[in-house]
Amino acid sequence: MVYTIFPDEMKALESEYMSRHQIPSLLLMELAAQGIVRAMLRHAAQDAGCIFLCGPGNNGGDGYAAARIWHDQGGRALLVELTDAPSTPDARINRNLCMERGIPAIAADAFPDSLPWLPALAVDAVYGTGFHGCLNEQAARLFDWIHSSGIPAIAVDIPSGLNGMDGSASAHTLRAVETVTFHRPKTGLYLAQGPAYTGNVTVHPILIPKETGCSGLACMEPADLSVVLSRRSPLSHKGSFGRIVLYCGHPGMAGAAAMAARACVKSGAGLVTLVCSEILLPVLQTLVPAAMCIPLRSSGSAWETESLQVAETAFHSADVIITGCGLGQDPIHLPVMEKLRHVSCPVIWDADALNLMARHPEWLPLKTEDFITPHPGEAARLLGTDTGWITGNSLQALERLQAVTGCSVLLKGARSLMQSGASAAVNVYTSPALARGGSGDMLCGILAACLARRLPALQAMQTACLIHGLAAVRAAAQYGEDCATPEDILSCIRLDATGLPSGI
Repeated sequence: MVYTIFPDEMKALESEYMSRHQIPSLLLMELAAQGIVRAMLRHAAQDAGCIFLCGPGNNGGDGYAAARIWHDQGGRALLVELTDAPSTPDARINRNLCMERGIPAIAADAFPDSLPWLPALAVDAVYGTGFHGCLNEQAARLFDWIHSSGIPAIAVDIPSGLNGMDGSASAHTLRAVETVTFHRPKTGLYLAQGPAYTGNVTVHPILIPKETGCSGLACMEPADLSVVLSRRSPLSHKGSFGRIVLYCGHPGMAGAAAMAARACVKSGAGLVTLVCSEILLPVLQTLVPAAMCIPLRSSGSAWETESLQVAETAFHSADVIITGCGLGQDPIHLPVMEKLRHVSCPVIWDADALNLMARHPEWLPLKTEDFITPHPGEAARLLGTDTGWITGNSLQALERLQAVTGCSVLLKGARSLMQSGASAAVNVYTSPALARGGSGDMLCGILAACLARRLPALQAMQTACLIHGLAAVRAAAQYGEDCATPEDILSCIRLDATGLPSGI
């Protein structure tokens, strides 16, 4: 498990740790530079010509130190300076060491006209985690040239132009193929626009023990799956892995119910039951043969009492209930929603169940054992705001959603966020292959299977998001991000870290 850290917490942590152990800051800069060079070798040959974009502060100092190491190991280095002189002692020392070695430097104002050769790689050491606001014209012009030239870039700690607190990005923010961050990933790398600029995020140690400091967002790693999910006992049976009931599906949207139910089965649930309109019975039993079905017959605008009683019995015997996937917003569902509010087991409220909830705030709060799984649009409707505010203020949105609903929250996105009680997490293993209909339904099914294993709330959400994301990574590696269908992703679900492409 890895935890994120906010930039101001990281700054305070470094100062306190260096003071307590009498460690010179120059040593931490040297360790950071070694991590940068290690990352460079993943993208360029050891003797390649690379440019180092150096700003005025210690982020620039990391760049100067990396340029020196690159030069000493046989590479060609060129400094591109955005300042006449570094503003910190450590950065000045490393610049002087570069000058001693005859490493050439050019001013950013003269770039790219005075560039002696086309670089194989750029290292962005301009602003780092302290950046707020907008990039100046000089940096914007420099980054635009990097982008237009197609030269890959490595970001030092955080891409310049990205806010390490909230993930907001200035216009012209540098897009990196890899971001080398130190000690812990900075929270803004995973929020808002962060994932669009970071590339692969690599955490490089700088002497400070990993567990030191304030706990931020928890990031579960693939290796954690074997710890969280114990192996099946030889004496286990279908009742050992939980009873999941789904109140989902509507004519024209049966696929959503099927996808959620199939994900339950694929993720190890013991017994899966679909409660649905009798019209859907043939298609759902065909799509999900391992699931049982309870057909609901309607009389006018309401479900018939007899079939509803059978469904209610199933609800009260369930270990987990899913509602909302492809449900529609017909008033016929309202009496069932009332019943689901009062069952004893956890209920996962998704999709149209959330849209109905937004129109019926009297249902809130839910019980603490429940879960909501909104995407930003559904979250905006629940909070009476717009999608832009949700995506731009995702941590605040997470807290507000929990306060309003009274239950655990899984806010879906490029990097899904989770909160249960006072603890929060982010899923960082995912793929754009999930950007298609059916992905959220699949996630609900995986989450239900994790809850059926009696995992604690936050751990269940983390585990479900990780399983979901890794399945998408596997499918994308096999079929491509554009061509991996939900069925392909479903087939790639595993409850371990096997079968992943290298580098994950």
